[in-house]
Amino acid sequence: MHDIPTSITQYFAPLPDPRVAHTKRHRLLDILTIALCAVICGADDFVGMVTFAETKHAWLRTFLPLPGGIPCHDTFGRVFAALDPEAFQACFLAWVRAAVPSTVGQVVAIDGKTLCGAHARGRGQAALHMVSAWASGSRLVLGQVAVAEKSNEITAIPALLRVLDLAGATVTIDALGCQTAIAARIVAHGADYILALKKNHPTLHEEVEATFTRERKEAFADTPPGTWDYCKAVGKDHGRLETRQHWVLRDPGLLAYLNPTGAWANLHAIALVERQRQVGDHPPTCERHYYLLSAPLSAQAFAAGVRSHWGIENRVHWLLDVTFSEDACRVRAGHAARNFAVIRHLALNLLPQDATRTGSLAKKRFTAARDDTYLSTPPRLGTPPHICPPLRCNRPEERHGTVDNVVFPTAVDAREGAHRRLLRDGRRAHRPPAPARPADVTGPGAAWHPAVREGSVVLCGDDRNGPAVRHACINTLGTAS
Repeated sequence: MHDIPTSITQYFAPLPDPRVAHTKRHRLLDILTIALCAVICGADDFVGMVTFAETKHAWLRTFLPLPGGIPCHDTFGRVFAALDPEAFQACFLAWVRAAVPSTVGQVVAIDGKTLCGAHARGRGQAALHMVSAWASGSRLVLGQVAVAEKSNEITAIPALLRVLDLAGATVTIDALGCQTAIAARIVAHGADYILALKKNHPTLHEEVEATFTRERKEAFADTPPGTWDYCKAVGKDHGRLETRQHWVLRDPGLLAYLNPTGAWANLHAIALVERQRQVGDHPPTCERHYYLLSAPLSAQAFAAGVRSHWGIENRVHWLLDVTFSEDACRVRAGHAARNFAVIRHLALNLLPQDATRTGSLAKKRFTAARDDTYLSTPPRLGTPPHICPPLRCNRPEERHGTVDNVVFPTAVDAREGAHRRLLRDGRRAHRPPAPARPADVTGPGAAWHPAVREGSVVLCGDDRNGPAVRHACINTLGTAS
């Protein structure tokens, strides 16, 4: 029986326990640790958590005391239903801030998702709707809030923005979040925005649409030089051929006409994306989408920002539905659905960071469930993190993307490009050897804690000089210093 400090202990220790003291048989941190490990290994409900814990009882006792044994599924359900979701969210945010101390240069996509199974029609309880923020560079969920009943994302997005540190980031939101108050709040946080403009603002949408129609017809002949930009991208995959054209207009006179009262904070550009798609032999389709920008971006930078927004759909919402079966989950009592969503986001943050294994998240979950060694292996250091160049560079020192206190050039280096080409050609890419393991590392930045060197299990650790979560997987394993 061991009680080894973990990052769950460090960041979730302040979480108030809602249970009556004299009736508690199981430690709250033990319940949360088992829940996270179980979800990582494939559990999608409370019964699955118990099945995991009973199967891995001997492994769990190598780092958890478990004074009351394995909790039953009713205990998991009651605890998750009673936990204060706001306090649980605060612990999650503290954990994420240790992993991502800065979002400078990153695109932060904000979007909502409905947990379709979290309804109770007999009690008049609607399905839960969550709004999440996702950092495209670090590929981590930064936070989430629940939309109040009889409300929508317009009220939830400001609540989410209040708890996030977005200085230096570019925030992308779909049309429902295209509101003057939300734009002002983003700017007040020191961030830029790319907001999708649709007919929920009919007058402004018509004026922007008419402007681009006129300027494209006249080949931008009347637009002052240097105040517009264009780029084109062509993609072919899964039998689809897609051509994306991007225009950005930064004419100060035009922007003053479109925003005479300054209602849209720091409006510095408007933009258009035209997507032409052809699938097989079917006739091509064409869509046009308009955007408001707070930064005078180039067309290429704008294209990268808009494209990054889809990451929250492909790498968060789709994975939650398909890999974690979120929509099929019927957890709904009390606050259980909200708190369970936070556990899923923790697991979703950890799993993709593992670079020691290739394959899907489903494969990694299956491997973790079957292989205690894989589940217990310390994170492999030396894996290059994702490079995320900033969209706008105001100062010379901002012309590089910073990840884990390491500065990378804004262009993808030749080695990574060669690696991708080898993968595309079907050949095995060369991986650079991992650096030698340090013999003695001390202090808050120690990525190899003695407990890890001795083979102990530590959950997703804190390293202010380079968070271990960057290189961790279900190894869940970095140290809590």
